[in-house]
Amino acid sequence: MLARSRGPNIWAATAARFKRWLAEHGSSFSEILDVQRSEMVVRMIEDQSRSLPAVTELLCFSARSALARWFRERFGCSITQWRSNAKSRSSLQQAE
Repeated sequence: MLARSRGPNIWAATAARFKRWLAEHGSSFSEILDVQRSEMVVRMIEDQSRSLPAVTELLCFSARSALARWFRERFGCSITQWRSNAKSRSSLQQAE
């Protein structure tokens, strides 16, 4: 019973310490999340068989429009444009 009542406070203190540690090392949870999403999204969208709703869910975006906005801000083009260019690159590599 005691562990239950202390649980949320322990997690809050741990989260606060972690946040402080990240700040001391020049980072934040948001920055880490952004980097990880950036690496993962490229692999996911270049897989033409993977649907955008699936990518949205796997990367924990609240909606497909949120993913689309984030992607355009991060990469300077739409997901459709990226996929199209990836398909073109793939075709060129296979022709060589």
